[in-house]
Amino acid sequence: MATEISSTEKTTVYTGAPWTTQLGCGVAFVVATTVGAAGYALPPPRPEAQLPEIVAASGAVPVEVEFHRLADRWRVERMQSPTSDLRRILMLPSYLQIITLGKSAIPSILAEFQARPHHWWLALEAISRENPVSPASKGNLDAIREAWLEWGRANRYIT
Repeated sequence: MATEISSTEKTTVYTGAPWTTQLGCGVAFVVATTVGAAGYALPPPRPEAQLPEIVAASGAVPVEVEFHRLADRWRVERMQSPTSDLRRILMLPSYLQIITLGKSAIPSILAEFQARPHHWWLALEAISRENPVSPASKGNLDAIREAWLEWGRANRYIT
C-alpha cells in the first residue's frame, strides 16, 4: 500500500509497495494534486490496481506521443548528468514518469528498445511485473533485449 510521506499545496509524495519493490531502490513518486498551467491534475498512484493511464485518461496527449517526449527528455537528462551508476540513470524524473504511463506504453517502450537498446527492460519489468530474461543473460544487453522483444511478440504488444 502506498503511503503519503509529504504533502504541499502543489504536490504529494508517495512511497511504498509496489513502488519501492518494483525497482528495488526506494522509489518515491511525486504526483501533482492540483490543476496547474498544463490544465489537468494527476491522480495519486493506486497500488492495488494497475497504474492509471494518466496521459491517455486526460485526453491531452496520446500515450505514444507522451512516451517519446519523455524518452527524449530522458536522453537529455542523461547527457546533462553523465554517470555510469544505473540507479541514478533510472531515478531520473522522465524515466520514472515513463513507468507511470502504464501498460499502454509497453508497445512504445518495446519499439524504442528494439531501435535503440538501452535500459528499457527495467521499465518493462516495473510495468508488466514480469521478467522473461534468464539468469544466464544477466549483463548481456543483446540477450536481455531479445528476451523482452520475444516476450512482446508472445504477448502481442509488437509484431
